[in-house]
Amino acid sequence: MNWYDNYVKGQGERILYDLKIFKRFVKPETEYVCEIGGFPYYFTRLIKQYLFNKTVLSVIDKMSANYKKDDFTVCYYSVDVEKEPLPFMDKSQEVVVLSEVFEHLANPIFVASEIERVLKKGGVLILTTPNLYKLENYAGYILGRGFKFGSYAELHREYELGYKGHVREYTRRELCEFFSLNIINYRKVTFKSKNNLFFYFIKKVVPFLREHQVLVMRK
Repeated sequence: MNWYDNYVKGQGERILYDLKIFKRFVKPETEYVCEIGGFPYYFTRLIKQYLFNKTVLSVIDKMSANYKKDDFTVCYYSVDVEKEPLPFMDKSQEVVVLSEVFEHLANPIFVASEIERVLKKGGVLILTTPNLYKLENYAGYILGRGFKFGSYAELHREYELGYKGHVREYTRRELCEFFSLNIINYRKVTFKSKNNLFFYFIKKVVPFLREHQVLVMRK
């Protein structure tokens, strides 16, 4: 089993939760969904396979431009989203999905501005990302070990695995500062599969410390 199979297996509970959010906020009559995804594009395929019977537009990174793409109902665009404009007209997209990508960006301001440019009036952005204030980060800070996503280890992934790790994790307030969109739903979530019982209990009692956050915004 390769690293991305392991990743998907370990993130299964979260992925299912994110799919439920997608189903709730994306209208059945939506013609296109733009998913700015990360290799190996598991979420793109899940959206297409289980929830959406039309065309998914998947913006992929330059690193994986040669990745095998055998789903002809998914249109792939190879773009360096931190430097190049999204390959869509202004106000052309009804839904943009950014699933576990924002924390990997070194230039999130540019990406956020491009998302706003291509979203139609009334269009929806679904963004999921780790919570900076999660319990693990507090514990690491108090114990002198730093945040769980330690900068060196995350940035070194680009040399080891060919993709960039977490550059930065964010709070809700920080995420909202990147966008001039209206918040229509926000949740912090925790999952049993990602915690020992003690941490899981604390997070259920104190939502502020949960590890995952989902932000849904409308233009």
